Amino acid sequence: MDDPPSSKWEKMVSKRIKEWRLGLDLSALDIIVTDQLNRLGSHGLPLTRELIGVGSSALIYRYTVPGRGSEPMSLVARVIYPRQPYWKTKAEAAVMNLVRARNVPVPKVYQCSLTASDNPVGAEWILMEYMAGERLDDVFDSPEFTMDKKKRVIRDLRSTSER
Repeated sequence: MDDPPSSKWEKMVSKRIKEWRLGLDLSALDIIVTDQLNRLGSHGLPLTRELIGVGSSALIYRYTVPGRGSEPMSLVARVIYPRQPYWKTKAEAAVMNLVRARNVPVPKVYQCSLTASDNPVGAEWILMEYMAGERLDDVFDSPEFTMDKKKRVIRDLRSTSER
């Protein structure tokens, strides 16, 4: 019996993503992140990279250097899948900057590459501040997230968008 069309599509997309991942140069991304961390004051501290997410549009890596007598310093690199190139990455970075300018706590974007062909990583990427905490979409449907909390979040988002 043949697989349903959705299953065939998922297999094809999964195969293409695996092939795309093989072409990435993460050591080039490591160098870019190290340069940014040096500008932020980490100078020469050992760097660790951890894959923290595989989403529908990106691979998400957390880079960390130990703190000098303080908390470790971390950045997040989103390596963007090659779907709707340039515009998707540009829009994501622009929206994050716009929302941040309205005092909504979103990560600061440090750098981004809008084309895969002219950067050594081999993919579009966004380098941003790491923010600890829970993502809203991870907790919004949990039983602990009461209707009152949901209403408050929606009110806060609406008031932010009206500014």
